[in-house]
Amino acid sequence: MGKKASPKAESPLKPLHVSPPRISFDKKPRNVEFGYEYDGLLTRSRMGGGPVRPLPLHKRDLERGERTEGQWQVVKALDGVFCMVTHHVLELVHLNGANFGFRWRDAAVDRDEDVPPPMCMMGPHWHMMLVTWSVFCFFASIVNLLTFPKASMVEFGTGVFLSGTCLACYALVGCSNPGIVKRIEMPPDETYTFCDHCETYRPEGALHCMDCRVCIEEYDHHCPWTGKCVGKGNVRYFYAWLLFLVLAFVYEVIEFTTYLLPPDGQRELLDSSDDSLEIVFPSCQVMASSVVNALFGSYDLRNAKQWRDEDMAHREQEIQWLNDDIVRAHQWRVADIERFLRREKMQSEYLVCEARAEQLSAVSEQCTLLCGFVVSAMCNVGLPDIVYANILYTYTISGTVVCVSMLICAVMCTNLQLAVTRYAAHTLEDSVRTMDMTQLEWESPFSMWWLNRCEKEQMTAYKFMLFGVALFFLYLGSVSWIQFYMSTGTSTSISSLSFIGFLYDLGRFRVLHFRRNTDGVRYPPVIVAVASGSAKNPVNPADVAQARGLEYRS
Repeated sequence: MGKKASPKAESPLKPLHVSPPRISFDKKPRNVEFGYEYDGLLTRSRMGGGPVRPLPLHKRDLERGERTEGQWQVVKALDGVFCMVTHHVLELVHLNGANFGFRWRDAAVDRDEDVPPPMCMMGPHWHMMLVTWSVFCFFASIVNLLTFPKASMVEFGTGVFLSGTCLACYALVGCSNPGIVKRIEMPPDETYTFCDHCETYRPEGALHCMDCRVCIEEYDHHCPWTGKCVGKGNVRYFYAWLLFLVLAFVYEVIEFTTYLLPPDGQRELLDSSDDSLEIVFPSCQVMASSVVNALFGSYDLRNAKQWRDEDMAHREQEIQWLNDDIVRAHQWRVADIERFLRREKMQSEYLVCEARAEQLSAVSEQCTLLCGFVVSAMCNVGLPDIVYANILYTYTISGTVVCVSMLICAVMCTNLQLAVTRYAAHTLEDSVRTMDMTQLEWESPFSMWWLNRCEKEQMTAYKFMLFGVALFFLYLGSVSWIQFYMSTGTSTSISSLSFIGFLYDLGRFRVLHFRRNTDGVRYPPVIVAVASGSAKNPVNPADVAQARGLEYRS
């Protein structure tokens, strides 16, 4: 036989194709809750409509020693006296509930071990095979018995031989292995394809039969009259059966018409009138049968390749449709996940902006409250007749500087709060939309914007606040000497506490200034998570800003 043409080259059908996206999946996905749906799409049968167990689960069952649907399972074991003597067991087994057979197994071999398939097996339509075989046997026996008294021994032996050979070939077709593909976990080469129904790889030319529920090697067709598929294992018996069926049918018709059809009187009349009719009539029947069989045979042979190519093209189109559905569903799922992650990122950024705005508002309120207290004290405190000039200068200068520092800090915090509100209302959404999917989990657009635009202003306002608070303690000490000039103890106590607070606050200001200016890092290092999520490394914010093409201001 010549090399078969590729079904793809001669396919009359052109399946639609959706180009799959270039997406790589991690073995340990970050979002576990989204993994089940994609696995369900990949393991769902298009033709059967039900879920199919994936190959890893089958491997797990094999490691545990559990039986699966892809193995022959025992229905009943017959262990009589003969079986006990021969140390064998006759088992009635089935495969997927559609193929049945008898297996002669050594009793010493464990049932769970890899035993060969049964030698005698029947398909799902075994009752049709038995009925057809019984009908053939009945009519062949009737014709041979009726023609036995009149036919010679050679004619009778020829009829019995043709009929018996036809029935034997038919029994071999119905009871032999059609070429069921064994389970293959790893394909030997690229020509092997995976069958979702059998959960195994199959060689080129093997197809899955929905009636037999197995993959048949060199699948030809499913014949209900033989009860099973015709494939590599029984196709030679099938062709031999067709040949002997035609020969036996023609020979039996000749015997029937020659010895049984004409009555005795009509036979003598035919013999006396024209002896040629006895030869012409059977010859015409043989010729007509031969012509009809030749026509049907040539038609089948002529169209068999086309039918096979169309069937392969249709199956490939169904597979392509399944792949397109999987790709399309996966793209939709990825889009849904992206929208979900961006929405969650937007909400998280809004919360950060709100927290920053509340912090700035609290600082501004405290500065305003402290400035109002100083102004109220300066208006309500009365100066005594006798007061030291140094105390008066300290009181006036410290109060004025506190008011100015707090007002500057409050104004700067208010401006920063307005900038944060404007960024959250106009820029944040666009920034989140333009972010890459790999940056959603570990990068914050608001933090980068704050680091580049507002961090310096916030630290300046914080310095003004610390400086104003330090002078406020000095202002309290001077107020105590003015207000309680008659009580030296009270003035001394308040002045001491104020001086301690002044030193503490001034020390915080100096330490903060020293820590932020002694090295090249102006701001604390930002914790940036790597893309794999396996570790967290401190990274210089200047390097981060430079890598992203942003402006970094120290």
